[in-house]
Amino acid sequence: MRVLVTGANGFVGASVCRALIGAGHTVRALVRPGARDEDLPAGVERVDGDVTVPASLPPGVAGMDAVVHTAGVKHAARLSTFQRVNADGTGHLAEASVEAGVGRFVLVSTIAAQGPSPIGGAHRVGGSEAPINDYGRSKLAAEQRLLAVRTAGTTILRPSLLYGPGDDHLLVWAKMVRRRLVPMVPDLPLSFLHVDDLAALVLRVLAHPEPPVGPFFVSDGEPTTMGAVIDHLERLLDAGPAVRLPLPGGRLAVLAPVIESFARASGLGALAGRRLGEMAASGWVCSSAVAADVFGFHPAHRLVEGLPGAIGGYRSAGLLPAAPSSSR
Repeated sequence: MRVLVTGANGFVGASVCRALIGAGHTVRALVRPGARDEDLPAGVERVDGDVTVPASLPPGVAGMDAVVHTAGVKHAARLSTFQRVNADGTGHLAEASVEAGVGRFVLVSTIAAQGPSPIGGAHRVGGSEAPINDYGRSKLAAEQRLLAVRTAGTTILRPSLLYGPGDDHLLVWAKMVRRRLVPMVPDLPLSFLHVDDLAALVLRVLAHPEPPVGPFFVSDGEPTTMGAVIDHLERLLDAGPAVRLPLPGGRLAVLAPVIESFARASGLGALAGRRLGEMAASGWVCSSAVAADVFGFHPAHRLVEGLPGAIGGYRSAGLLPAAPSSSR
């Protein structure tokens, strides 16, 4: 199969490219002009293009059997940027894929498009979406823009918190552990997914003769808590116990939208407010049961098994100091 991957020089896209190439597919990478070739996985064909510029997309989709759309903006100062890239960009790419006769389209969305999980429960199917921040709202809008253009051969994946060598979410937590000061909500329920397991699911979706639209939630199936993750990081980093500053979820829920609105209006960026809002939520837990039933998906990594590789990746990239000699 000939597959176009957007965001191929990013954390998720690079993993998808490697999985596709390993499975024998021909991979074309759509990257923005100016992107470095050395950031692309070996074996991909590069095509310059920008999902926010519709006229740049035809060369990328021409002759492709499938599109896997992983590109997007996770951090932005303004809602308009999220909408322009995540929502409008997805719509432009969907339209280009239809015009080029591309049969399959896989959108990598996020649990944030659904919103927090119910207290004591987990997301299993879509519906009653209630995203709580600009990022989640833009990703839900991306799904809606896609389905307004095409449904046949289209599948939407909503992974939980992704991690692996190259991610930036757990890197922030790892740096806090190293500094031995961790603001946290200890009992915040969380689901995780190794990025290579997401890539493996993409292969299964493309191999399915008639994949349903979804959305399909994806996780490793073993919910944990923020406190347990910090425990794992302390052991892996061998940095000694961190001072944990428990944050009151109720107060965070009040402060988060105020901080996000101020940051957005001032152009300073809404990441601080977004993170507070996510920590004030009831949880971010989802089940892959439906994906298992439809695609035979079973993740190969549990968080406790996948974290060492992620930490090793941070160290190899110089984002964390090398391991102490006593722990080697």
